[in-house]
Amino acid sequence: MYVATPPIKGKQSILEYNEFNKQDSQSRNFRKTISDRFLEFSRSTSIHGFKYLGVRQGCTLEKIWWIVVLSICIYLCTFFTIQTLKKREENPVFISFHQPNMHIWDIPFPAVTICPGSKIKATKYNFTQYSNRNKEDNLTGGELKRFRDMSLFCKSDYHCPFSEQGLQHSLSEEAVDDFIKHSVTIDDVFELCKTNRTPYKCNEFLSPTLTMVGLCFSFNMLDKTELFHNITSIRGDHVRHNKTRFWTADDNYAKTMNRTVPMRITSINDGLYFRLHLNKSDIDELCDKSQGYRVMLHHPAEVPLLSQRHTHLSTDQSYKFWIKPNIITTSTNLKDYDPHKRGCYFANEKKLKYYKVYTEPNCREECLSNYTIKICGCALYHLPHEKSSRLCGHSDIACVFTVKEKLLSIEMKFEILEDNSTFRDDQWAEGCDCLPSCTSITYDAEIVPEQMATSPNSSFFSTTVYFTFKDSNFITMERNELFSNTDFWASCGGLLGLFTGFSVVSLAEIVYFSTLKWICNLWNNRK
Repeated sequence: MYVATPPIKGKQSILEYNEFNKQDSQSRNFRKTISDRFLEFSRSTSIHGFKYLGVRQGCTLEKIWWIVVLSICIYLCTFFTIQTLKKREENPVFISFHQPNMHIWDIPFPAVTICPGSKIKATKYNFTQYSNRNKEDNLTGGELKRFRDMSLFCKSDYHCPFSEQGLQHSLSEEAVDDFIKHSVTIDDVFELCKTNRTPYKCNEFLSPTLTMVGLCFSFNMLDKTELFHNITSIRGDHVRHNKTRFWTADDNYAKTMNRTVPMRITSINDGLYFRLHLNKSDIDELCDKSQGYRVMLHHPAEVPLLSQRHTHLSTDQSYKFWIKPNIITTSTNLKDYDPHKRGCYFANEKKLKYYKVYTEPNCREECLSNYTIKICGCALYHLPHEKSSRLCGHSDIACVFTVKEKLLSIEMKFEILEDNSTFRDDQWAEGCDCLPSCTSITYDAEIVPEQMATSPNSSFFSTTVYFTFKDSNFITMERNELFSNTDFWASCGGLLGLFTGFSVVSLAEIVYFSTLKWICNLWNNRK
């Protein structure tokens, strides 16, 4: 092919012409070298399809075909790899059955909270009598104030007549202490207590606990010094239990044969037994609409939430609780994950204001208390609060009713709305942010009632209740990585191999032909 050359005029022009030819020759040699390297690479590589691009004698149609095929394969490989990466980022955790099974001695026996239907001893304070006198406007100023205070405890659902009269009423700490003084005691409720078939004095391992349904009694909870921070207002002798031994919230029990706290059992023949009795003369039917007992099984590090789930026991009945624990643990491989991607908090990851131990129920109770104080300017007497907080009275009931609904509304908006900028700066923008504990234990029970033979002339209502595990071992669930680093790279390698035949050796070939092979050729040409 004829190539036009610049006219040559004089010595300077000859030098410029020679330089032009030299540069043109170097450019052609470089392009030829690149082409030769690609042809050599395509004939030698293990990547599928590339050898058909390096055939000099092949027709154009063949090369177009293989370019299209390779492009489609690379696109599909890239698409599925991105999908795998998204799945790893958006859903990094899955829950599966965990092996081996756990035994009953690996977990705490549940904390048991029993609330008698009789909230106030009628022999100490006759609520019915004072109610009748109030209707007749026959109460002194001091008696009327006490009656208003007592009505908050008797009417635990807050449907009190005073709340509809526009009264400015707040509850005082002294009023709470007065209610406790007039409530039934451990000796009034518990006639006999046994653990692991050994009788104990009931007041040695039961502790009073103030709840929304009045004064209750709990067994096997953590001591208040290990459950609450010092700023939390707790009655002097309430939530007083033994200090923990050989147990932590995340890891459960250490490998030891010594006595542990919280209590655990080693046989389904062991358990907890109560014989309950209530003096009929202590029951005030106007104050205590729900006769019998409320019973709740919960984790030893949690406060009893009787507003959510409890079992009602009737009088003159015998009950057996066959306990079935539900356990979800978390693999240590997930410790470096963000808690919201993991879907749980380890014990030391989220600090609470009132509670030392993080659990989801504790977090929600604290959140409800904080939000009640923020919205209503007062704290509910049974929720955790500081000693300086004003306690809610009759005049605050309408506000208290709306707090839970507002919290749920905030959480719903944050979860559903795509644009959260309108309330993102609010400290309540994410609601309570109460994730489950990474080691969470809940207790269900199969309850078997039996009729007791009682004397109709007896002055007491009697009830017996027995708690034990239904089986000696049980299946647990575990959160784990959906894709570990090894799984992720194995998945990506499988896709690359499926669509292109690409492997680590292929990467080494690319590095070899683009660097080492080139350098070696240059070195040999110099020689």
